[in-house]
Amino acid sequence: MHVREQIAQRFDALLADIPDFADTSGPRTRDIPEERLPAATVFSARETASVDHQTSVTDIAYRRQVEFLIVIHLAAGALRTAFNALCVPVEAALLADPRQGGLARDTTLAGSEFAIDPQTARPLGFGFVRILVTYVASSANPETPL
Repeated sequence: MHVREQIAQRFDALLADIPDFADTSGPRTRDIPEERLPAATVFSARETASVDHQTSVTDIAYRRQVEFLIVIHLAAGALRTAFNALCVPVEAALLADPRQGGLARDTTLAGSEFAIDPQTARPLGFGFVRILVTYVASSANPETPL
């Protein structure tokens, strides 16, 4: 399994341990029922790579940076307040171990955003926390971090 997916699964497990969430069951294809809110979903948004070093004549180690979006789905009510309150345990859980159990070289907070409809200026009922993870893996074996 690719290191990127291993990190996403680690984030899923860490979020599942946060008692404030009713649901952390993974990527969505449909709306979440109100009774299963608040919920959190992990997505890897984009990844960049650069050569870190050459490990052999035919193998290159790539330093990769992947941005994960932790989408926080909210129930109706005081949305901004609820979002900010949920950011606290999310950031604490995901940033507690910057090496992510040996999978990463570093993990940092890249930002957060509370979603607002640009046409109506009304809250959309979700927000997200952006987490940037740096890891190194070889071209020959992207399943094992270096």
